[in-house]
Amino acid sequence: MFQLTVIVKSHPECGSSQFQTYQAQTDSLPGSFDDGHNVYGSHGGLELVEVEPNKHVEIHIKYINTTVVVRQIGRYFTFAIRMPEELVNSSHSRGELELCTRGCPASERINYQEYLAERRDRVPQVSSTYDLEDDDDDGSISNKPLSRHEAEAACRDAQLVDFYFDSCVFDLMATGDRNFTLAAIIALKTFCT
Repeated sequence: MFQLTVIVKSHPECGSSQFQTYQAQTDSLPGSFDDGHNVYGSHGGLELVEVEPNKHVEIHIKYINTTVVVRQIGRYFTFAIRMPEELVNSSHSRGELELCTRGCPASERINYQEYLAERRDRVPQVSSTYDLEDDDDDGSISNKPLSRHEAEAACRDAQLVDFYFDSCVFDLMATGDRNFTLAAIIALKTFCT
């Protein structure tokens, strides 16, 4: 089971007077914050919108022009944030810990470019075609890792480019789960629209 938590800092004038927490778990993307509310602030400065039940929610932090997008694709979460660059930069320049901008701890990071180079053709060809979100009857994923050639072909067919292409190839080589192709397509559309 996977879990994702989003914490929105308090802002009494425009949003909530307290930190607000949103928690999702595999197969459970709630349509509200942990306390059951969807909107805070006199003008709805903080709002959680359930775009598609149990699949897609958006947290709009209007007073800083920021949107947090959480989706569940297959058994995995995708997380995207769109915010003004000056907010990201100002957090660094003040030396405050406003945003988690460094990602995973170094011990948990994977250099995907190195991984792709090392595993160029190690994974045997898999001839089966997998449907998105195709699980076995017992709910387990039966996909096998794809070869680099197969992964590149699948990601190229999805018209992915740049980081999204590399991430798609990495995920397919590591898991074989075609849901990652869909996740990359959605991420590309989220950031390029």
